[in-house]
Formats: sequence, C-alpha cells, structure tokens
Amino acid sequence: STYLDPLAPLLGFDAVLATTPEVGPDGRFTGRLIGRNCRGIEKVNRLRAWLGPHGSEDEPECFIWAYGDSSGDAELLAMAHEPHRVRRAGRR
Repeated sequence: STYLDPLAPLLGFDAVLATTPEVGPDGRFTGRLIGRNCRGIEKVNRLRAWLGPHGSEDEPECFIWAYGDSSGDAELLAMAHEPHRVRRAGRR
C-alpha cells in the first residue's frame, strides 16, 4: 500500500497486506485499484498467499494478530491467533 508500506518497518511489522491504489504516470491517484479490494475473504486470501513462502498459520513461529471493525473481517479474525474486534472511529 502506498501509505502503509513505509510504516511497516517503523512499527515492526513483517508485511502490509492492503488495497493498492493505482497511480497514473503523472504521480496522481486514478481512482482505480490494482488487483482486488482487500475486503472480506480477500484479506484471508492475501494472508495465506503471503504466508506461503513465509510459513503456515499452524507453525509455532507464525503468530497472527488481526484487528477488524466490521462483519467483513470475520474470516480474518477467525484465522488469527490474537483476534481483536475494534470499534470504528466515531462510533460509540
């Protein structure tokens, strides 16, 4: 992700799996996405694809933390060893 990739090493993350916006030749966002939108089951698909070369969620050295704020995060939270449901900003 354009915004999150630079933050990953600063926060100690191994990877960022996110929706990627398309950037035109002029350096401006086009409003389109590269690949699928990272929502619902696509989150699990991307995590499993990333885990492929890095190990499996069942290996002891692989520990998955996940945060979700909608019903579309259910599959990802079910896969996580440490799932966290959070409220969306502005909701009480």
